[in-house]
Amino acid sequence: MGAEPIRANACVGDNGQPNYIHYAKGFSAASNMLLEKVLSEDPDAYVDELIYPICFNMRHSVELRLKGAIEELIELSNFRDKNLSFDTSKSHDIDNIWSFFKVNAPEFDERYQEVILSMNQTISDIADVDATGQTFRYPFGKESQKHLVDIGGVISCRVLWIKFRELEQNLDKLHKLSKFLLREYGLGSFTSKLSRVQLFSLAMDLPNYREWKEPDFKQTKSQLKNKYNLSSNDLTKAVNKIKNTYEMAHYISLEKELLGLTQEQLYVFIEQWIICDSGSAVTWRNKAYETVSDSISTEYLAGLNAIFYFSGDLEFCEYYSSTYELELRMAASVIDNEVDAKMNFMHILCKRNFMENLLKSLYFLHFNELADSIVSKYNLTDGYEFIPYARSRELFELPSFSGY
Repeated sequence: MGAEPIRANACVGDNGQPNYIHYAKGFSAASNMLLEKVLSEDPDAYVDELIYPICFNMRHSVELRLKGAIEELIELSNFRDKNLSFDTSKSHDIDNIWSFFKVNAPEFDERYQEVILSMNQTISDIADVDATGQTFRYPFGKESQKHLVDIGGVISCRVLWIKFRELEQNLDKLHKLSKFLLREYGLGSFTSKLSRVQLFSLAMDLPNYREWKEPDFKQTKSQLKNKYNLSSNDLTKAVNKIKNTYEMAHYISLEKELLGLTQEQLYVFIEQWIICDSGSAVTWRNKAYETVSDSISTEYLAGLNAIFYFSGDLEFCEYYSSTYELELRMAASVIDNEVDAKMNFMHILCKRNFMENLLKSLYFLHFNELADSIVSKYNLTDGYEFIPYARSRELFELPSFSGY
């Protein structure tokens, strides 16, 4: 039940969506606040008393964070039919919880290994001191054995502060990685044997696709099957994923096409956009529409919108295809009404940042030759300082844990 002041009313239960991470953050914050009080030399901060809630909250926060990580791993495992299961409600033993995660996570995706190694020792130390959450909760164990008699008699709060902050940062990285992988696996760009990052690695190992009919490609296939532990069927499935993914297809020199419109149609649109961008008269815009009206179709409108709006989320190239599918549905709802179709076209034509977004999308999707041609033809230097970085993909830095 709430009361004044309103700012002190906490949302709980169905009034919000609390999960393991939310609970863990609360215990973590409480521990850190008490640590700050102790380290500030507050005369009312009795360290010999506060050490118990400090360490209890720390340990419980870690337990909850690991349980949350397991829930995310189980959700991920469903993508590859791994059928992992762990009853988080019945286990409080950090050693058991951590062992389950650190064994199963790298088996699912090798990118978990780095962050696991970064905090393995600290979590193991916590498990050694307080495996089940009783050590800092009660002074004695079930057999009246006094707790904490074998750790040297003192606990440094400053060391706790440093170690716990480092552990929290690594737990945040773990959570971020799991969220990233949930988005990535949701795209479907993986096989039963290879993750998306492993498909990238395979794509880099494959020769130019024009060489696949050469006699020595048979030996290359055999070597790749051995390297990635694949059957012939597995390799075929992996290659098909590579061929259908813009970023991966680039590594085998397979040129994919723009969605919904041709390069010639794009150039015509750019010409009209440049004319309209240099002036504001509605007459110019109407002339631009008349110039391309014969090309207007559901696919054309969807293609223009997709290549423009994709630049707003340059995380995975698969978003380009999903954006196009969304825009197809939008275009289909207006194409039969000339006024609405014209408005859809004008909406993109009037975008002052169309060229910038277009080039970012093209470079990300590895349409480098087309993008370079546009830059050269229209002498795009002033105001487009991002181009050299985009071309080298430095602009599109992916999270360090992505592996490519």
